[in-house]
Amino acid sequence: MNKYEQQAREARRRHLRRWSCERKRAYESEEAAAKPGAKVYRCRYCSKWHRSESFTTFVNTLRKR
Repeated sequence: MNKYEQQAREARRRHLRRWSCERKRAYESEEAAAKPGAKVYRCRYCSKWHRSESFTTFVNTLRKR
């Protein structure tokens, strides 16, 4: 057993939360988060609403080429 396994697990958990929730803008309601072309979802960490615009970003990247 690795003596740093527990610390590594906690670090990965903090990193996932930071990238999944804390760096994103949170909205109080689904309607406030709604935007054409964006997927809206409820966060499992903060129970607020976030939106994912990854598809929109992808389309815009292709248009610029």
